[in-house]
Amino acid sequence: MKTRLLTAFLVVSCVSTLAAETYEIERWAVGAVGLGWAGFGAALAGPTEYLINPAGLADAEWPNIAANYFSQMEVYYDENVEKNRTRENIYCFGLSYIKPMRSESATLSKEVTIGTLAVSLHQLFYSDKHYERIYFQNYNNDYSESLAIISFGSRVSGNFAYGLNIKALSVESIDYADNGFGLDLGVQFSTGMFYAGFSVNNAIPPGISLNNNNRLYDDRTLRFGIGLTDIKEVTHSISQSVIKPSVGLDIRYQPSITDFNCGIYGEIKTQNVDGTLGMKFGGSISIFEKVASLYGSLFSNVVEIQLCIGGTLAPEKDEPDLINSCFSFIFIPDF
Repeated sequence: MKTRLLTAFLVVSCVSTLAAETYEIERWAVGAVGLGWAGFGAALAGPTEYLINPAGLADAEWPNIAANYFSQMEVYYDENVEKNRTRENIYCFGLSYIKPMRSESATLSKEVTIGTLAVSLHQLFYSDKHYERIYFQNYNNDYSESLAIISFGSRVSGNFAYGLNIKALSVESIDYADNGFGLDLGVQFSTGMFYAGFSVNNAIPPGISLNNNNRLYDDRTLRFGIGLTDIKEVTHSISQSVIKPSVGLDIRYQPSITDFNCGIYGEIKTQNVDGTLGMKFGGSISIFEKVASLYGSLFSNVVEIQLCIGGTLAPEKDEPDLINSCFSFIFIPDF
């Protein structure tokens, strides 16, 4: 069973597809932790990072409702003409519901999780404003993207998990409007504190027609990573809190545009002994993109609040100044 699943997964991931454009929404709909990991996390992605690796849904213990808000500002300056500038603003809103599905096990005489289902909606608004000092003119190029996703993750055994995202993408601007459907796949393997993961974003990419004759497909993204979680639990003698560090290394590759990148990400979680209150701090460095991100969260057994901020470390002369921020609110209902 495992061999057949893995073979089908690798075949789909290696099929070549014409890719001409990367749509922005999937990069920014990953939530505060996903953004704090700079889009990495194939090995350690959990239930709320299913856009990075849907296999992470298999670890969901409780249902949750999550709301995300993301914003990005890029500013380009023209060195040849003072005060010529282009400012790009991206705003993304998201809402998701994650529900573990349980059933009675006749052999174990207790409830077991047979899989986790997630439904999410995301909306992105893009604004491109260009100002030229010589002609005192402004140019606006605005469009929006919508993404609806149905996701599922489950465990084949205690060590092996798989997941998939079925996506409907809609793009709309002044000149055109169209929609397409796509598929993501992911697997994770874990033993003890060691994790490994592989995911294919856009294994079947959504295609968008910008005119009557040309259909563009989103870039396929392959992620492979390894990680260590809860490396060494340390109990603070005074506060009686438990500290759990995790770290991961990811490789990300987009074959259609020959884009290769790797990143290091990590997290430190501290919580009281019964796990009802705690904090998480983490971050990442995207080595070739020269992007760094940091995030923090406060959580209880009812809610979690996450905040992330990131940007370029040392932009080149022809690269923009970049600032990202994301806020996530997660509610864990008792049903």
